Amino acid sequence: MNRFIKTVLKNRGITFKLIFLLLTGSILIFALVFKYNYELTRKIILKNAEDNARHIAEIAVNKIEGVLLMVQRVNQNSVKYMETIDETKEDVNHRLRQEVENNREIYGATLAYAPHTIDKELKYYAPYYFRRDGAIIHKLLGGADNYFNKDWYQIPMELGRPIWSEPYFDPDAQIIESTYSVPFREDAQGERFIGVSATDVDLNWLHETVASVKMFKTGYAFLISKNGTIVTHPDKNLIMNESIFSIAETREDKNLREIGKAMIRGETGFKQIEGYGLHPVPKHGKVRKSWLLYMPLKSEGWSLGLIVPEEELLSEITALHKKEIAIAFAGMFFLSILIASVSASLIRPLKRLAVATKDIARGNLDIETPYVMTNDEIGQLTASFTYMKTALKDYIRELTLTTRAKQLIESELKIAHDIQMSFLRKIFPPFPDIPEFDIFAAIMPAKEVGGDFYDFFFIDDTHLCFIIADVSGKGVPASLFMAMTMTMLRAQSTTGLSANEILFNVNAKMAKDNNVNMFVTIFYGILDIKTGVVEFANGGHNPPLLYKKATAGLIPLETGGIVVGIMEEDITFDKGVVTMHGGDFIVMYTDGVTEAINEKDEEFGEERLNHIIAENHGLAIDALIGLINDEVNQFSGQQPQFDDITLMVLKYEGCDNTGSKEEP
Repeated sequence: MNRFIKTVLKNRGITFKLIFLLLTGSILIFALVFKYNYELTRKIILKNAEDNARHIAEIAVNKIEGVLLMVQRVNQNSVKYMETIDETKEDVNHRLRQEVENNREIYGATLAYAPHTIDKELKYYAPYYFRRDGAIIHKLLGGADNYFNKDWYQIPMELGRPIWSEPYFDPDAQIIESTYSVPFREDAQGERFIGVSATDVDLNWLHETVASVKMFKTGYAFLISKNGTIVTHPDKNLIMNESIFSIAETREDKNLREIGKAMIRGETGFKQIEGYGLHPVPKHGKVRKSWLLYMPLKSEGWSLGLIVPEEELLSEITALHKKEIAIAFAGMFFLSILIASVSASLIRPLKRLAVATKDIARGNLDIETPYVMTNDEIGQLTASFTYMKTALKDYIRELTLTTRAKQLIESELKIAHDIQMSFLRKIFPPFPDIPEFDIFAAIMPAKEVGGDFYDFFFIDDTHLCFIIADVSGKGVPASLFMAMTMTMLRAQSTTGLSANEILFNVNAKMAKDNNVNMFVTIFYGILDIKTGVVEFANGGHNPPLLYKKATAGLIPLETGGIVVGIMEEDITFDKGVVTMHGGDFIVMYTDGVTEAINEKDEEFGEERLNHIIAENHGLAIDALIGLINDEVNQFSGQQPQFDDITLMVLKYEGCDNTGSKEEP
């Protein structure tokens, strides 16, 4: 390589040598930076795509399992009822009909009795009620049907436990369905097998649900059964006709076969595959690649797959890097012109050096230095002045750019502050038509953007979720961590879990990929607005203060639990429960209130806060928050605010069983 460069540069002029060497070095540096930037950006995009795909898949899985679990509960409750109550044939028929009528998700239901159980004269007895053309139809299975040989009867009878059948096509109903079968016995503790309770589910709704799950323009989702059979897919020719393993065999694709095994084992993963999902891979031409996110439906043993086309996933980064290459080549072209110009300036006549030096001393940095061809002391001096002039111009330009960049950062921080504040509710009262409670909150960030936040929203018609939290650190990192925490808390709040279980799940997700060692303290509560019962959990946050009107006392709401987001394993959060009555209220705050300091380095402290609340409990909640903020500001004086200050007050007005307010 060195010999090649020496050969190229031999007997060449200075201008050519400068252009060749500088451009060669620039190209090598650009290639390395481009390669590193592309790989890093690609990893980030893939990680974000995986997170988004997991979130989308979780929503779909929860929706599907919600329906199927409801069907399981209906069937299991029916069996428990039969094992405790002796029923006649008329009772059985009436209950089956009601079960189908009252549950739109159920296509049909039957109680298939073993021979001579419900009636010693009957070998077969299996009344079956199902939907057809908007009506409930009844027929008796047996005889030609010989349901004793059916999988939905035989398997649960032999295994002694409930099972979901593989999806199958019902030629009579012309639908694809799956059956949930539960064996039942003579009584809850008996050993004598009586029969099987079977519930059929029409899977057309499942196809529509899965079809709505997409990423990008051509991404799609599909569902396979516990044996790998394709249950739903955009290509209807594959449904019930192919499995993920048959497609893998046709393609001779070992990777797809291994992914199929992982899916039926109930695993979750994000893998790259050849081709566009389960569609055929072309034998000639460019082979497209995709990413497959798979996630199990644990209660049924099925698995959901979400296809993310790599071409669309990386389209933006590909377009961006093409532009970067074009810009780089244009820059090198102009760099060549600049090098040629600088080279010429090094050999200006010596007689203009003195004049140029005086002009440079007066601040005229645009003066051209003399053209000098010699390499003696005068030529070196000329080169030194040229370098000095260029360096000074670069310094001034960089100083100008630095000043502009600082102004731009300040502007962006202001925008970030506005975006962060837009996450928080600012319209109060937020629920003017709901008289059972009132809530008010305020926040004062210590910097343009901070890590404190509050949130409140209804989980259902009667349960209000309220949250206050404090992210470690300040500035933009804390605000990003805050946004992620708010998103996870809202997502988990829809799962129907208890307060401590929600904090457990959020902690597990945040701690898993927390490479920056940031954490957040969270107080999470759920108020039943009809009963006044508050269920809460605390993740290392300052215990809120419950003011009881009946006793005029303050009670700290304390439970066990450390900060959220640091430790992934062996972390539990205790659950607390209190009951509020009319006139009771909860004051929630972050440590920016109690740890505010004055010029004497004294802290505001919990005792001052308790005193203010006790002395002013009769104020409206917005006035109470305003008073606390004023007291903190007055206490701090000229001392700068070092931490975010956030306050939220929830007041319960009370509600009796008829929905009217309690008397104060």
